[in-house]
Amino acid sequence: MGVKKNIIYSAILTTSNYAIQLVTFPYLSRVLGVENIGIVNFIDGIVNYFIMISMLGLNILGIREIAKVSNDVSKRNKIFSVLFSINLCFTIIVSLMYIGLIFLIPQFYEKRDFFFLGIFKLLFNLFLIEWFYKGIENFKYITIRALVLRLFYIVLLFVFVKNAADVYIYYSITVLLVISNSIVNWIYSRKVVSYVLVRIEDFKLYIKPYVYLGFYLILSSAYTTFNVIYLGFISSEKEVGYYVTALKIYTIILGLFTSLTNVMMPRMSALLSKGNVIEFRKKINVVFGMFFSISIPLVFAIIPLSGEIITVVAGNGYEGAILPMQLITPLILIVGIAQMLVTQILIPLKKDKIVLKTAVVGAVFGLSLNLILVSHLSSIGTAITLLCSEFLVTFFLLFYVIRNKLLFLLFDSVKLNIFYSIPYLVIVFFVKRILSDNLQILLSSFFCCSVYFFLSQLFLVKNPIIVYYVQNFFKHKNYK
Repeated sequence: MGVKKNIIYSAILTTSNYAIQLVTFPYLSRVLGVENIGIVNFIDGIVNYFIMISMLGLNILGIREIAKVSNDVSKRNKIFSVLFSINLCFTIIVSLMYIGLIFLIPQFYEKRDFFFLGIFKLLFNLFLIEWFYKGIENFKYITIRALVLRLFYIVLLFVFVKNAADVYIYYSITVLLVISNSIVNWIYSRKVVSYVLVRIEDFKLYIKPYVYLGFYLILSSAYTTFNVIYLGFISSEKEVGYYVTALKIYTIILGLFTSLTNVMMPRMSALLSKGNVIEFRKKINVVFGMFFSISIPLVFAIIPLSGEIITVVAGNGYEGAILPMQLITPLILIVGIAQMLVTQILIPLKKDKIVLKTAVVGAVFGLSLNLILVSHLSSIGTAITLLCSEFLVTFFLLFYVIRNKLLFLLFDSVKLNIFYSIPYLVIVFFVKRILSDNLQILLSSFFCCSVYFFLSQLFLVKNPIIVYYVQNFFKHKNYK
């Protein structure tokens, strides 16, 4: 399947995921309340942490290795079997640790009903094997399956979650979504891959990068996933609710860019395995240029609209999420750059050790900042920690990539997009002066900013992608 179709399917998948969150989160935040939202996210954050430990670097490693042999059935079966077996061993060990901690930690035992439910999510994640489908670039199947099951998920939420007392039902439905995805994926996988017996010697080839890349994710989580857990222990469930609300809106936006990097990573690995360095560099420049032209204007537009976004999406009672959201918003640009440097350049080039070293720096810094700020500033301190840690990691990644001439970053594109994004602040300022209703402010700002974005990218920035599509549009129109 071509890159364009994969990007379209991945964009549909990601957009639908976050569109569903935009539909369900306003409902859930109003029905369950900020404290219950905090409880569920605190528990789910811990469950996801254990899932991450069980998988370690499987998502990145699996996509990379399967992509290299996607056309060789025999090699594909062997690599799949080895990676799945490694994941099985880690899942068993981590599940036993998880159960033990439920009885050892008072905060866990107090909410043991939720944590026991989380065991099913942890175990069934083994059979999700999303990394395999991404490795063979079967984004069409991933998208169709996800859309059907997510629609089913929405129906269950609106039918069964009616008030704050239904918080356990809400988490049960969330876990059920993972279980159903895993079952469907595993059944369908029998058509495209077969499990073969593996030897201990086969493990040696992949266990090192599996652990290396896993440590990178775990260390990165010291200032991402761990933030929610630490905030839950140190502060209140309400503060967790504020932070998670701000984080959820940010991740919705970042997810649109993540879909692009997920699609491009197997293609980048395939290009390098064939020695096609010129095409590799060309695609990277196109992706970075496109990313800067969208992410920078978004940051300038979202920060002054944070109050209106929080109120419209989450409702009243979430005012404490506004400042954390404003602090987190620049991460759309910062984390987006880091993701592309890691997934499209360093991982395909097998620079796993460099990725791990930068994660160590970010983890040490993030943990230190958490200890200093969170006890005093709660959700605001957590947001500051996330911002500073991600900035530091991105800085070191950029430094390494540029110093080793792996990428010639488009600094002119960055400066140009920043300069021409300043008017977004002016547009939002005048819209807020004229209108008072939050929804009207958002819709009007979106319309005005969209018009300016298109015109500025076409005539001022002269974005080659937009210029190309506009020229093609008029060519076809004249032809007709």
